[in-house]
Amino acid sequence: MLKRSFSTKALAILALTGVVEFTSLTTAMANDTPQLVGLKQSPKITSSVLTPYNIVETAQNESIFSTLIVALKATGLDKTLSNKNTQFTFFAPTDDAFRKLPVGTLENLLKPENKAALTKILTYHVVSKPLNAGAVLKMKLIGTVEGSNLAVSTKEGNPFVNDSQITKTNIYATNGVIHVIDTVLMPND
Repeated sequence: MLKRSFSTKALAILALTGVVEFTSLTTAMANDTPQLVGLKQSPKITSSVLTPYNIVETAQNESIFSTLIVALKATGLDKTLSNKNTQFTFFAPTDDAFRKLPVGTLENLLKPENKAALTKILTYHVVSKPLNAGAVLKMKLIGTVEGSNLAVSTKEGNPFVNDSQITKTNIYATNGVIHVIDTVLMPND
C-alpha cells in the first residue's frame, strides 16, 4: 500500500483513471489532507474516497442510497445536486436511516402533494459549500440550504450532526463532498 500525500491535482488525475481510497474515518476526520493508502478498481464507498462522478451519480452507484435517490428525484433536487457549476456538502442518509422513520412517514412524504415538505427535509441535509470532515468538526453550527443550522458534536469519539452519526466521511464528488449519516435529519417546523 502507498502511504504518502498527493496534491489535489494528482488526486483528480488518479480519480479519472480509477477510484482512490484514502485513510480510515478517524484519520480523515483528524486531517484535512487525505493520505493515499491504496487503489482499487471499483470499491464500494468507504471513508475518504475521490470519485469521478457528481454527488447524485456517486450516490446512485451505491445500493445503500436507493431510497435517497427516489426522494431526490421526487423533489427535483437530483438535478440541483448534479450541477457541475456548484459545490455542496451533502449529509447523505442511508436506506437504513430512512427505515428509522415512523411507519408511513416516507410513503407520505413521497406523495406529490407533500413535495414541499420533502424538499424542506432534503435541503436540510445540504450545505452550499464543500466542507471536508476536518472543516465540519471545527464548526459548532453549519447553515443548510433549507435555512436552519445543523449542530456538530462528538460523542464518545464519534462525529454527529444533530442526533445523526456521521459514519463515513469525505466522499469527494466532482461537485462537492458527501458525508454518510445514519439518521434522517428533520428540520424544526
